Amino acid sequence: AYAALVTACARAADRHHWLNDAELGSPQGLLAEIRATAEQVLGEFETVRTLTRQAADALTESADRVAALVRRIRGEAPRGAADWVDRLTELRRAQGHLVTLKEMRYADAERIDGLVAATEGDIEAAARRAVAFLGRDDAFADHHTEVERLTADAAAITTVADAAPVAARLKEHAAGLRTVTDVVTGLDIGDTVVRTSVLERVADVLGGVNRARATLEARRSELLDHEGRAE
Repeated sequence: AYAALVTACARAADRHHWLNDAELGSPQGLLAEIRATAEQVLGEFETVRTLTRQAADALTESADRVAALVRRIRGEAPRGAADWVDRLTELRRAQGHLVTLKEMRYADAERIDGLVAATEGDIEAAARRAVAFLGRDDAFADHHTEVERLTADAAAITTVADAAPVAARLKEHAAGLRTVTDVVTGLDIGDTVVRTSVLERVADVLGGVNRARATLEARRSELLDHEGRAE
């Protein structure tokens, strides 16, 4: 309708030159205002349509990513605690990304809420499978080995710059374990002994991560002092 109005204004101005006659009050000016307003509406409409399409595309892409992740988790049997931690972390991050899409203008908030709720159910289902594995005595053996390796790497750095990669690995390690803690804590597990056992094992690994971080910080401070005095 507004496109037709712009066309009609242009056609009228071309056909009726007397519209610019001062004796008639110069209706050409009013016609120009009507045309300008219609063009502004069209511009705003195009902007809204573009933003709506971008929000829809982003949501579809995120939904497809979550669906692929869920299919992969359902169809595989992770071989260790590290794999379970990675899967739960991926799901939680995917859910968090869905939530951020609500900040986009013209995003479908209702669909996003539905996908977030569905992903929460997928996280819970994966967590229940994870708990069955993480309750084993040797479930976090690989984590302890990795923490020992990180502690050794922290103690072996030779420059302050070398601390950053080790710190990033420690941060990622701790973030994954905190995700497991959050998810397991939120589960409605009838056997509290199992839940407590898993959380204690996670806390034990986190304690090792903190010790590795302390080793890294001490070594970094030592090198920082040495490099400062050398400079």
